[in-house]
Amino acid sequence: MSVEGPIEPPLRLSELADVDSPEVVKAALSRFRRRVLVRTAWLAIAVVVALLLYPTFNREHNDLRVQFLRSPGESTGTIIRQAPYNATILNVVRLNKAQFGVHLVVANLSLKAGLQQLVYAASIRRNGTPAAGFSVETLDGRTTEIWFVARTGSPKVVIPFFVVSSDILHKPTIDLPALQFDLRKLNIASEIWR
Repeated sequence: MSVEGPIEPPLRLSELADVDSPEVVKAALSRFRRRVLVRTAWLAIAVVVALLLYPTFNREHNDLRVQFLRSPGESTGTIIRQAPYNATILNVVRLNKAQFGVHLVVANLSLKAGLQQLVYAASIRRNGTPAAGFSVETLDGRTTEIWFVARTGSPKVVIPFFVVSSDILHKPTIDLPALQFDLRKLNIASEIWR
């Protein structure tokens, strides 16, 4: 096939109305369809990649520890001695409109070897609905780091504990008294817990 004369640029779709040749119209439409198909494929690939990478980049949003670090609040360092606990309140933060959080480390030095102190996470209820949540990390059997989350409105924090034996995993063997403290007595600003 030989081409006579200079090669003309492809026609725009708006200019096809003036052309009578079906070959020219057919060629222009096939180029248009090919471009649309290629651009749609690239867009679909970009959407799939974004959906696959979203959990990786959104991981910090779901991590309670990162939320505590980014939220406004007060670092206290207050030590509470309430038998059998020694608790250090590290900071109290306002997580959102409906929740505040307390980051604390609780040590129970009266526990014997082979026992581990844990938190009753499902037992914190107000009017029959769950009122608090936890992220707990046991440093050793007697020391527990807790990220406590509660609904705003009440300055009183109650954290129930129990003890499990390393022989009988995940079965409560001893109920411990709950750790209780009032944020007002710790001089925490009411904007955080109210």
